[in-house]
Amino acid sequence: MRFAPLLLALLVAGCVDLGTDHVFPDESDKVVALHLNAYAKVGQDGVLEITGFDAGNVTRAFSGEVKLLLAQQREPPTPPEYVKVKEWSVSLTSDSFTNPGNHPVHVESIPRATFPEAGTYKITADATARGRSLPPESALFYAEP
Repeated sequence: MRFAPLLLALLVAGCVDLGTDHVFPDESDKVVALHLNAYAKVGQDGVLEITGFDAGNVTRAFSGEVKLLLAQQREPPTPPEYVKVKEWSVSLTSDSFTNPGNHPVHVESIPRATFPEAGTYKITADATARGRSLPPESALFYAEP
């Protein structure tokens, strides 16, 4: 307990983060692109992480609408062909972004029952940040029902 006063001083000064979520400012005006990270663990829901990036590749929280399209890859494709599985929209505000670290991320859960069969899936996002269109972004991942 000798270090309790030091730890308390660092917490008050904001130098130590004990895993609490950050509140991120709305930086929609700086967001120029999206990044998607999608994955699924066997027997669990799919996970989609949405992040906004500025021109210097710094992550930013934003307000806007993200239209998502989930499609299943058909085999054996050359080039790959995709069949639509589900479409939905997500309205985001800076409060939609969380992360115990310093980089804002919005996490969207995709129910396991959404996936018709085991295989490769592609999720594509078309987004606007405060009315400005962002370039479409996509991610591939493997999922099982």
